[in-house]
Amino acid sequence: MKITFLGSGAWGTALAYALSKKDDTDILMYGRSKSEIDDINNNHRNSRYFDDVILPNVIKGTTDPDIALKGRDVLVLSVPSKAIPDIVTLISKHCDSSPLLINVIKGFDPLTGEGVTSLIKGSLGKDGLVSGIVSLVGPSFAYDVIHDDLTAVCAVSESKENAVFFRLL
Repeated sequence: MKITFLGSGAWGTALAYALSKKDDTDILMYGRSKSEIDDINNNHRNSRYFDDVILPNVIKGTTDPDIALKGRDVLVLSVPSKAIPDIVTLISKHCDSSPLLINVIKGFDPLTGEGVTSLIKGSLGKDGLVSGIVSLVGPSFAYDVIHDDLTAVCAVSESKENAVFFRLL
């Protein structure tokens, strides 16, 4: 399974770490910060957020959107809500498949007040750019996830099949 995390912050890193425990996962983290991506690739850390955690070798990083988005099965959106327009443009421009989109962005559109999933669906779901959208919600924190502490999240989607697929990741 080829999974790209769009965003190399705390939440994306923690979820990438959690998914890296599954066999046959190819995890790529896309970020704009060259130093963060170099830290992931060279030191197997994201020291800005978790300098006490060694990331598995299966997690790689890139600042190149073509590498991040071409031929991927799953895209995980883990950027601040204000970055949604930029990330939608990036996906529209560089994605060459119809991946399942996992939204882990919290919040609302700062301009319209629209929920994140609705905003993403309106931008990417209408033209077949993605095969479906699943949102991950719940009372959890990146620190707890990456340190394997007890936590819970829910996968919600208009498609039960997509929600179950993500749950099984």
